[in-house]
Amino acid sequence: MYPILFELPGLTFYTQTLLFIIAFIVGLLVAVHEGKYWNISRLDLTDIVLWGFLGAIPGARALFLLLSYKQISLSLSEFCTLGTLDGGFSFHGGLFAGGIVTLLAVRHHRLPVWRVADAFAPGLALALFFMRLGCLLNGCDYGIITTVPWGIPLHGAFRHPIQLYEGLGNLLLFPILLHMNKKPMKPGVTFLTYILLSALLRFAVDFYREEFVHVWQGMLISQWLALAIFIIATFAFVFDLPTRIFSTVHGVEHHSGLKESTDCD
Repeated sequence: MYPILFELPGLTFYTQTLLFIIAFIVGLLVAVHEGKYWNISRLDLTDIVLWGFLGAIPGARALFLLLSYKQISLSLSEFCTLGTLDGGFSFHGGLFAGGIVTLLAVRHHRLPVWRVADAFAPGLALALFFMRLGCLLNGCDYGIITTVPWGIPLHGAFRHPIQLYEGLGNLLLFPILLHMNKKPMKPGVTFLTYILLSALLRFAVDFYREEFVHVWQGMLISQWLALAIFIIATFAFVFDLPTRIFSTVHGVEHHSGLKESTDCD
């Protein structure tokens, strides 16, 4: 793999860091583009994406450390170590923490929560593709030993490239989500579709992940989290929660836009 991009005196720049920066940029650009469908300001979306990204990083790092370390106390240097094998992130931790910060930012800007979420969905899928590439080049979150022809040499053996499995899966979801946002759908449908399908993808991929510690009832903790997210998203679909929760923010109706007149109520 290629964990270190370049080194300078007193500075090591990791490939994973570069891929995370690319993920942020492409996610932002896609969100801004999708927000035009509902006349959501580019500046507002940029501010929301930035706060969500900043909130996701410590959340993802914190859950990774919580699941990876036996010690109770963690130093600030350990928390801030990025780009090394021990400098990984937890997707679910980032999703939870970033989601809370994003929600607060959306409420601050008095925007329609579910429409902002729909604008985010394609960008999240594309960003996760680049993030998983970063994990691959960093050599973390690796798969079990395999003899399949597409196995990659990593940590002394040929292994399932599960980073590519999840990354390519999200890349395939990207055009589907873009297409959904062009259609007259209820608020939140695109976002919930992404959450549901990405949770299924993560659940399936983690069967090929090498992990011997964080297993409960025959499945990884990450699989249980993915299963919980899938159930919540399914519940939201069945009971049509997007039209019941945050359909307006502080009494402000949805922004009128290119498609609002054709949205289902």
